[in-house]
Amino acid sequence: MTRKMRIPGLALGIALAMLPRGGARGMASLTSQQVERLAGLAKLWGAIKFFHPYIAEQNIDWDSALIQTIPKVKSASSPEEYRKAIDYLLSSLHDLGTHTISKSPAAQSNTPAPSGKAQPYVRWTDDHIAIVVSNDFSQFAGNFSKVDAIKKTLGEASKGKGIVFELRSHCSEVDESSEWWFVAQFTEAVPTILDRELVESATRHRMCSGYPSEEGGSGGYFSAFVVQDGPTLRGTAAKGSARPMAFLIDSGTPDLSPLLAGLQASGQAIVVLEGPPGDRAGFDVYTMDLPDGVKVAIRVDELMNPDGSVGLHPAVSVPRSSDSTSSDPALDSALDAIRKGFHAREHTDRLPLMVPSRLENSYPQMTFPSSEYRLLALFRFWNVIQYFHTYQDLLDHPWERTLMDFIPLFEADQNAQEYAITVAKIVARIQDSHGHVHSKVLDEYIGTARPALQVRSIEGQTVVTRLLDDPAAKPSGIVVGDVILAVDGEEIVARRQRLGEIFAASTPQALRWRVDGTVLAGPSDKPAHLRVRGAQGDARDIEVPRLKEPPKDVPKSPGFRVLPEGFGYIDLTRLMPPQIDEAFNAVRNTPAVIFDMRGYPNGVFYLLGAHLIEKKVVAARFETPTPQSPDPDQESRVKFLQYAEPDVPSPNWKYKGSVVVLIDERAISQAEHTCLFLEAMTHAKFVGTPTNGANGDVTSVVLPGDIHASFTGHDVRHADGRRLQRMGIQPDIRVEPTIEGIRNGRDEVLEAAVKYLQSQQ
Repeated sequence: MTRKMRIPGLALGIALAMLPRGGARGMASLTSQQVERLAGLAKLWGAIKFFHPYIAEQNIDWDSALIQTIPKVKSASSPEEYRKAIDYLLSSLHDLGTHTISKSPAAQSNTPAPSGKAQPYVRWTDDHIAIVVSNDFSQFAGNFSKVDAIKKTLGEASKGKGIVFELRSHCSEVDESSEWWFVAQFTEAVPTILDRELVESATRHRMCSGYPSEEGGSGGYFSAFVVQDGPTLRGTAAKGSARPMAFLIDSGTPDLSPLLAGLQASGQAIVVLEGPPGDRAGFDVYTMDLPDGVKVAIRVDELMNPDGSVGLHPAVSVPRSSDSTSSDPALDSALDAIRKGFHAREHTDRLPLMVPSRLENSYPQMTFPSSEYRLLALFRFWNVIQYFHTYQDLLDHPWERTLMDFIPLFEADQNAQEYAITVAKIVARIQDSHGHVHSKVLDEYIGTARPALQVRSIEGQTVVTRLLDDPAAKPSGIVVGDVILAVDGEEIVARRQRLGEIFAASTPQALRWRVDGTVLAGPSDKPAHLRVRGAQGDARDIEVPRLKEPPKDVPKSPGFRVLPEGFGYIDLTRLMPPQIDEAFNAVRNTPAVIFDMRGYPNGVFYLLGAHLIEKKVVAARFETPTPQSPDPDQESRVKFLQYAEPDVPSPNWKYKGSVVVLIDERAISQAEHTCLFLEAMTHAKFVGTPTNGANGDVTSVVLPGDIHASFTGHDVRHADGRRLQRMGIQPDIRVEPTIEGIRNGRDEVLEAAVKYLQSQQ
């Protein structure tokens, strides 16, 4: 049976109400009907792109097909013209099985209508060739009562010199129930006239395990053809008793393609096709509903024959005759083949079993792509997220609605900067802190240089937390603890809000962190003009140089040590893998160790088990989207566990003291994963504020204008299945830094951890 996905029509007024801030420019250029039709086109294009086998195995420029179709969809003045525009897109596939579904009456075959006589039955030629008539398929529906009748008829037919199966229908439409019952019963009966095993043809379809980024990465994401082996039928006839067979089919014949292709490939039968093949040609079809009542049948798999060829290839194809004479060229061809003998057909149209991944065209020459290529960017990104973003269920805005929202925005962009910002805004809609946009134009909009200082959002203010040591560009007139009031004449609240619209962030704290890193950015040839307020409440204006490469923050204290209070301290943001043994040896005799995870680590999480546990434990649970169909009801995921292990290699002692972990929003991805490992291996207490809330190996997609957009490809959870994404690691003891603490040089989170450990002694 075919499967359907309905695309709901949304009024443009609803879509416009949900647009991002500043997104009303140029809205009159598209009507609500055009937006709906373009949304339907986007979904169809994406479904075919990822799941139609031809896109992977043939040299089809699917981008170009879309670019040429978009103007036709925009200009369509009626549902029929919209359907023709869709037909134009599909014509690039050269696939009769993928098409719009016409409401016009099906063409009639010249095969006489069934007489009403009980089927199957045999009629004989003068030279004793059996013709088994089984083309009134409604007679086989309802139950398996016909199996014995089919077997009996086949037994009678096998006494002749050969067998021709008359399976041509009198029309091109057969109800699905009759088709299913006939195929099931016929396939069960056929082995009674076979004297050897028969391997039916297999099917293969496209699938992806995550979205395979062209830039590589650690996610292990890949795409592939999945081959589902055909069943083997065990022939029960006596050796040497099998007769040559020919099968007469047309567009109304039920889908026996796996059986027929297997018989033909093994040399036991030939297939004679009268007229066009129709939709029953050995592949599954997914039916998608588009606006204006347009329906599209999409091929989602294909037949793989035992000889390596793809698809059912009838040995003989005969045009459908339009005359009313008694001649039957198709039957004559079948009888002639039986009389003269035939052998297994050699195919020259085999396709490669290995299909190389094709790189997406980033169109780097297009600084500001045309409207068609901007919509290509939207359609490409939207479909990638639709099928491969593992956290789509956590979005505040339904992804369906986002497509409708952004079609007018991409259409309305007037220059390269507006286009880059629109891309950033749709990436922000995925609410995933791994959602970075790499674009030269966007970088210039944000600013490519920064002052040699760090700021952080504390108590709702943008506060200077550190001055970086660079004698050549050391900020003057500014001190740690100053509050930023304005940058380059722009009030800090407005600046943070403007930048916040173009950053993807999993949580509110993640968004503050992302804006913190760019709020002072600007062009390298212009200093930052800052208005700040000091501890005494005085506002002053300061000019600070911007650097393309600000100096790195190098703490003066060692990365691991014993604190004055007697507790161990290991800064996981600074610890390198070769230092693991040295760090643990330094804190070996302490009653507790504090791991500082307020930042990004250096890949040490998998080494910690050697010093903390005796046996492996589940540290994290993973899920990877593995879509194999555009059908939303056919969602599939691969689930697996990740373990913390003690032998990488393991010393002859384990640390047995208490464990505390310091966290805040700067802990993202691998940092949060390190927290999962510490949580699973120890009874760690987390002190501070929630982490960023984004974990899972990153993947990315390229868009016109050489823009790269990334996102999370895995769903990663706590060992017990609790969610991490869009929540972060939650502290057991919540401690937020204060502006006063910053000004006084205090680490209030570390102080709280020490105080907690002292209370436990």
